[in-house]
Amino acid sequence: MKVFLSYAKFDKEIATEIRKILENEKFEVFDGFPTIEPGKPITDTILKLIDSADLYVVIIPASEGDYTISPSVMAEIGYIRALVRKHPERRLIPIRTQNSAYQTFMIGEAEYIDWSHKFRNKDAKDQQQTPQNTHREMLVDALKAARHAFEMERHRQFEHITDPSIPTRIEMRLASAITLKDWALTHGFSVSDHVIQILNRAVIDKPPSEKMADDVDYALRELTAVTYPTTIETLDSTQTQAGMTFVRILGVLATIILIFAIFSYTNTDGPQANLWRSCLALSLGSLGALVFILYNIIGVLSDSAFSKDDIPGNILRVILGSIVGWIFFLSMGGNETPLEGKQQLILLAPFIAGYSTRLVVGVLEQAVQAIQLTLGLKDKMSDLSRRTKKAEQERRQIP
Repeated sequence: MKVFLSYAKFDKEIATEIRKILENEKFEVFDGFPTIEPGKPITDTILKLIDSADLYVVIIPASEGDYTISPSVMAEIGYIRALVRKHPERRLIPIRTQNSAYQTFMIGEAEYIDWSHKFRNKDAKDQQQTPQNTHREMLVDALKAARHAFEMERHRQFEHITDPSIPTRIEMRLASAITLKDWALTHGFSVSDHVIQILNRAVIDKPPSEKMADDVDYALRELTAVTYPTTIETLDSTQTQAGMTFVRILGVLATIILIFAIFSYTNTDGPQANLWRSCLALSLGSLGALVFILYNIIGVLSDSAFSKDDIPGNILRVILGSIVGWIFFLSMGGNETPLEGKQQLILLAPFIAGYSTRLVVGVLEQAVQAIQLTLGLKDKMSDLSRRTKKAEQERRQIP
């Protein structure tokens, strides 16, 4: 880690002491008095040294007494402060040799280390002094803190490129697009030549430049539109494994519910017949929903379209299937109908209701709308909905 030590000539004694501390802490030290070849500009050389440093230790020159402020150190401090504001990983450690309001303003908000015991003042004997070791310890602690902050900030800024094996965002998006394209072509989907050309150009450009990011994103969107509901997320092997596990769980659950349904059926004519008939209706509704889910999920898995996000919705469908099946069973007089002969066909009602809850909801909606029309209970929302649908149809008809 490089340190630039800024000081005036009359503070060279303090600078020499501080330089030894810096070197003992394994810092590479530069100062404002470099060895310059004849003919080279001094200012440019010093500015380059300041630019290349990671940490700045500034001995603020005296502003009263026997000495005057050094213009060169003031210029260095101003330039250093600008760099520190621009590069948050860099630090400024001021060393104060005299208590001065102007000096405090000059270093901004940076906390200084008081090294006034080294300042040659006529009244120094009358001032209360701080042991020298305390100043050294404070400087060493400040150096360690600055080094730690520098390393942490650099790690935060460049952690995404410290490991070349970690792909960039554009590389991951490109890999996703290629995977989706290969799947689409393998399964007979039509992929536009433009999308294929974009991906080919991105592959040739190794590594793909950020200029290609928008094109790759466009290709990925177009491919997703072609293959949906199969997406790059559902093509992940973990999604397929989760789907297979979910199917096994549903199979076990269906077996348990079937056994419970048979047990409930055998008790429909005994004591608490209504309770067991309700249990039978709930079981048949759940079985209907499970059969529907298993039938569809097998096709979804074969097309690599299953996602873990589908699991909560399917669980909810099983619950709704049991409830809707039970309601249908009761509404059709299931508790009063003897389960004998052809009358046993009433048991299909909860199963069908559970299998197709969408059908049940559609029937209920049509029934409600019929009642509204009969009683004149239509509201403005119905009119607005009809107007919106009509406008959409008209837009589709416009060539």
